Amino acid sequence: MHFAGKKSGEPIDSKKQSPIVFVNSDSLLENYDYIKQAKKELEEHHQKAEADFNAKGESFQAEIKAFQTKAQSMTPDQIQAAEKDLKAKEDALMQYKDDLTKELAKKEQELDEKLFTSIRDYLKRNVGGKNYNYVLGYTKGGGILYANDSLDITKSLLEGLNKEYKEKK
Repeated sequence: MHFAGKKSGEPIDSKKQSPIVFVNSDSLLENYDYIKQAKKELEEHHQKAEADFNAKGESFQAEIKAFQTKAQSMTPDQIQAAEKDLKAKEDALMQYKDDLTKELAKKEQELDEKLFTSIRDYLKRNVGGKNYNYVLGYTKGGGILYANDSLDITKSLLEGLNKEYKEKK
């Protein structure tokens, strides 16, 4: 077995590079400038969409109040037509909300994909001489129960990713 000669708890020889290293995913997401900017843009888009939806909702509520005020002087046919029109507008407003939700989810998914791709591509370009076979993502409460800090490459990865991101801007 490959690890048979190493005693449990024995420190890793810092002169040898481990073929398995890890990145603290939480730190990466908090400190990668690209993701910070992308999240900011996504949040701004979300706020604009929410404001637009709220404005449409307020306009719809105003139409309902106007209808309620006029309803007493309307004929039953006019009331029925107005109710049908309001129902169609309400359905359109709910469809608009669903479309906004789907659009935001799609943008988040695209952001996640771009993030993963940028990290993976960076690692492919920059770990060549380091003899890494695996770069694992470590998250508290995730699948990796323990990770030796000497195998943590988060800081160097962040420095490289942020440098590349600034150069591309």
